[in-house]
Amino acid sequence: MPKYLILFSFVLLLGLPFFALAASEDALTFSEDTNITVGDYTLVVMANSSSTSMTIGTTYVDIVLSATSIFTLRSNERRYLTNNFPFTTDCTSNSYSQIVLTSTTTQTVRVIPTSTICAPTGLAAADAGSSQINLTWTAAGGASTYNIYRSTTSGGAFSLIGSSASASYSSTGLIAATTYYYKIKTVVSNGDLSEYSSEASDTTPAFLGGSSGGGGGDVSSPSISGITATAGDTTATITWTTGEASLSWVVYGLTTAYGSEQKTTAYLTAHSLALTGLSAGTTYHYQVKSKDSTGNIGSYTDNTFTTTGTPATPATPATPATPAIPSTGALAPASAANKTGYTLMKATGSNDIWVIQNGLKLPVRSIDVFNGSGYGAAAIKTVSSASLNAVSTASLIKIEDNPDVYLLENNFRRKLASIEIFNEYKLDWNKISIISQPVIDSFSYAPIYKHGFDLYWRDAGNILHKFPTMAIFTAKGYNIRDLIPVNDLEFTSFSVGEQIN
Repeated sequence: MPKYLILFSFVLLLGLPFFALAASEDALTFSEDTNITVGDYTLVVMANSSSTSMTIGTTYVDIVLSATSIFTLRSNERRYLTNNFPFTTDCTSNSYSQIVLTSTTTQTVRVIPTSTICAPTGLAAADAGSSQINLTWTAAGGASTYNIYRSTTSGGAFSLIGSSASASYSSTGLIAATTYYYKIKTVVSNGDLSEYSSEASDTTPAFLGGSSGGGGGDVSSPSISGITATAGDTTATITWTTGEASLSWVVYGLTTAYGSEQKTTAYLTAHSLALTGLSAGTTYHYQVKSKDSTGNIGSYTDNTFTTTGTPATPATPATPATPAIPSTGALAPASAANKTGYTLMKATGSNDIWVIQNGLKLPVRSIDVFNGSGYGAAAIKTVSSASLNAVSTASLIKIEDNPDVYLLENNFRRKLASIEIFNEYKLDWNKISIISQPVIDSFSYAPIYKHGFDLYWRDAGNILHKFPTMAIFTAKGYNIRDLIPVNDLEFTSFSVGEQIN
């Protein structure tokens, strides 16, 4: 076995090569994760990365790749890593961003870390009463805080309303029965901001007992006191006092869950209300508020009472509907959620067209594919490179009304033969993009596969042929980078023929 002498040279001067020399060939190999500083940014060269050499400049890092190099560069601040080749920054993790560099020949890739950060993910909005919406999202690595933006129109002008040090925020002081839209940005310690996150929205419920905008009322009318409730089997009587002769109305709302849609509203000049026709053994939430002759509404508190009596025996639940994803059999067409429209996008300064469908992107690889899909040039939307890079690339594709589902790996496609294989890989049925036949056809069928330690070539009849040696595999012009690993279940869906000589 040849002995290799690995010499690591850390050069302090910017612009000079940072490299390791092997006795048999020029190679820079990292046995463990290694931090490097490029200008104001710290990047991590991941363990097992290899290249011919690496040069760190003031704002960039140049990596010289050979035909066998695999080099992974990561940012724990989730920064976009631009480059002079079409390598895309992977922003799918909330802990880091990274770029994986490979090549089929010797070439130099210049990677430039930018101040732009990957957008936060997982933003969700849920109402918390008539004047509040609670936001949650997935915490991102490197974040020191998050800025929260709000709008009353989808895609409209979003205004900064606050910030949060955690992955949650309560948006308060809202108007009842109104839809609000939110986006967030990540802020890191040096003040850099990410792109906007995706948009989330929710609608505040109708105001309980009136049309006031505040959850605690527009407190310009005195609040009432002495609120009590006496409940029977299916009845209840609520009483209160005001002590104010000028009050002309009392507003009342009844719900079985605080903040939900109101069931009954009564406007009374008396100080009591009798309720009938209630459900036995049920807890009700109610609110009593003062309202004067000019329409000013006082404050309220949430109160409850529980009716007595024995609740009716609930009906036997209906048998649940068949799940959208069957457990056995052939793959079926995707759900209606996948059948939304598409968007065409290109980055500023680039001629590459992408089709965005189901929130995921795929390249339109030629003018023939573009025309064959029925796309029109007028529909193309030009966006920034960062915005386009923020859209994840699709990995599951199919044609509408055709049950075949294809999995994309290494820019090759392969058909998943059954739902059992789909489920075995723990794939997400809702992430299937329904696209045109020309776009699917633009991806070549995966030619080489790996099962265990064995390598195979797939012929046109879907039959696998084993490479008996690595020398034969290499002699046929194949690269291990393009191998598609398959598990035991998928391997059994192929027939195996004679080995390749």
